[in-house]
Amino acid sequence: MSTSRFDLSCYKYLREEMRQFHFNMYPFSFKYRGNIFFVAAYAITEEERTYCPQYALLRLLFMKQHDLDDTYELYINSIGVLEYDPTKLRNYFDIVFDPNGYGFMNAFCSALQKQCPPDVRPIEDEELVRVERHSLCRKLDLDPQHCYRLSIMRLPQPKKRNANKYQLALKVFPHASKQFEDAMDVTYCFTNNPDDEVPEEVAIERFIHNEQKRKNELYGSYHESATLRIALPRYICDKIMLFTNRQEPLFVLWKHPEHPDQVWENHSGYQSCPTYALSADRHKDEDNQQ
Repeated sequence: MSTSRFDLSCYKYLREEMRQFHFNMYPFSFKYRGNIFFVAAYAITEEERTYCPQYALLRLLFMKQHDLDDTYELYINSIGVLEYDPTKLRNYFDIVFDPNGYGFMNAFCSALQKQCPPDVRPIEDEELVRVERHSLCRKLDLDPQHCYRLSIMRLPQPKKRNANKYQLALKVFPHASKQFEDAMDVTYCFTNNPDDEVPEEVAIERFIHNEQKRKNELYGSYHESATLRIALPRYICDKIMLFTNRQEPLFVLWKHPEHPDQVWENHSGYQSCPTYALSADRHKDEDNQQ
């Protein structure tokens, strides 16, 4: 394996823009030695960090124009190409053997630098849309020619959505993916069977129905865990923490001691609630015993 140093800092800027647009992959065309290729520039995910080169910034997946399944991949960062096989690279791009060494890599890296997309824009070109869909489907073990909507679901904590699957959902679930854009634990399911495909509005309705059913089950199973007295700047109030039967925080009720009919709900979750001392009820029990 070899490494070639070359200024590819333009791809670092590309990666930053991809993150802003929620793109884990960005496709572009690449012309080299009279041939047209397509490139799918993939950001390195946390899972891929375990087996890709240590300082990799992007994985470039090259595809031939007339056969998108004929591929070759390279890992790059801002200072060059990482751990590549010179022979395989020459064979894929039809580069004549250079008896003087690796001079051909300077020409190749120069082409990469010059043809790096200057910025990230919505993918509207028909060929690039086809490349994006094909590459993402292959990445997710789906059939690019038969990829249909199936369902929307919420992942169990602490799992987060797959970045490649979400980018594919932007095409297959265009409205739902925007509607639940900020929900990192919402994922999208696809099917290869056209008979199982559902309209997007039906998938959304089913997801909302399942969410409401899930919330009803959770809210119906809580019990009071503790009543804590908290000193606030102007008054003292009781905090009642409600938990599900799995000891997962659900929500918090704030009650003023002098006005018990006034209740404020806090759905921000357990992490925003500090731990305090003994409960007010416990103090009262101790006073009564004395």
